[in-house]
Amino acid sequence: MLEVEARGGFHDLALSPSILAALERAEYRQPTPIQAALIPEALAGRDVIGQAQTGTGKTAAFLLPFLNQWRDKNEPGPQAIVLAPTRELVVQVSEEARKLMPSKSCRAVPIYGGQRFREQLTAMKNGGFAIAVGTPGRVLDHLSRGTLSLAGVRYLVLDEADRMLDIGFRPDIERILRRCPQVRQTLLLSATLPPPVLRLAQRYMRDPVNINLSPATITVENIRQLYISVDPERKFELLLRVLQREKPRQCIIFCERKRYADELYRDLRQHTRRAAAMHGDLQQPVRERIMQSFRDGKITFLVATDHGRGWRGHRFRDARAGGTVDRDRDVHQQADHRGSHRRVRGPRAAREGNEGRGRNAQAGGPRLRPARQALQQPPVTNLPGNEKAHGQRPVGLHLSITSPVALAES
Repeated sequence: MLEVEARGGFHDLALSPSILAALERAEYRQPTPIQAALIPEALAGRDVIGQAQTGTGKTAAFLLPFLNQWRDKNEPGPQAIVLAPTRELVVQVSEEARKLMPSKSCRAVPIYGGQRFREQLTAMKNGGFAIAVGTPGRVLDHLSRGTLSLAGVRYLVLDEADRMLDIGFRPDIERILRRCPQVRQTLLLSATLPPPVLRLAQRYMRDPVNINLSPATITVENIRQLYISVDPERKFELLLRVLQREKPRQCIIFCERKRYADELYRDLRQHTRRAAAMHGDLQQPVRERIMQSFRDGKITFLVATDHGRGWRGHRFRDARAGGTVDRDRDVHQQADHRGSHRRVRGPRAAREGNEGRGRNAQAGGPRLRPARQALQQPPVTNLPGNEKAHGQRPVGLHLSITSPVALAES
């Protein structure tokens, strides 16, 4: 009797041989929980709301169902469109799509601001494309110019929907949705589902299946969130002491404003050449070179603005530290924005067997500590709602450096 060995993994998801071959080339062996749950529902043609934290494989989860059913129809416009909040996420989704393409005839084109319009137009006209991946603003720009048609779209994805609405993209998103055919499949991916996201889903999706794989609490248990109180003029001195003590392989330091990021970068450059600053005033090619250098380990300290360019989805396998040095902010805002550790990828490294460490050097905190004591031996205090799980060794650290004035006012 012939015994057939069970394959398991992606083979159990009823994917086509060409997609399985692409997964093999990309060295994807086992589906993540969100992939195992979402792909069968999407393959069945249902609208899906997928809720899971960043770094769980959501991108492949929403790309694979479309790629599995893609057929070369030689149509001028895309058959699928993915909307994402930031340039960097658009580029990442496009790169992921290219890795998983079942055929060279199936192409994904990134559409985002900061890149020359003519270059995007050339890429869109060069033999057609199956997937448009874009930021809402630039997609609308192409629609208004008549250089992009959504008449053939049958598969639409809203990636990081909560982030897009936070930024203020809801009017743009709704204008794009109204330009798409009513008969289509819609997937909405989001780390959280606040009421505005739910209202959007209710209006533009058809009886969606809700897949929720988010943890009960957004705070990552194996990331310690700590703060130190210090006089404002001594924040940088203390930051240097902490960095010298921890010796992170890589560190991301967030700032509230572009000017603060530039100032901190200039201060750091006096102590190390392996530092860089990144914010929205830089040209897109410069931003991409900096991000690639950081991924390649050529940059140790990356100083960046905290707002608006979407740190979710970035994959920094060796980033052990992340923080913010800026104007004082409330500690509860600090815990809310940092607790999920979405912007610093230390926990991903930890899950893959390496120690991840995230450091947050930012204002805010409920207690006072003398600056001299902080400089000699930085005290550590867990932020509210982030008590360490019993018996679990923390693998990351968020450190807040704050001034006594901010603490007294909080």
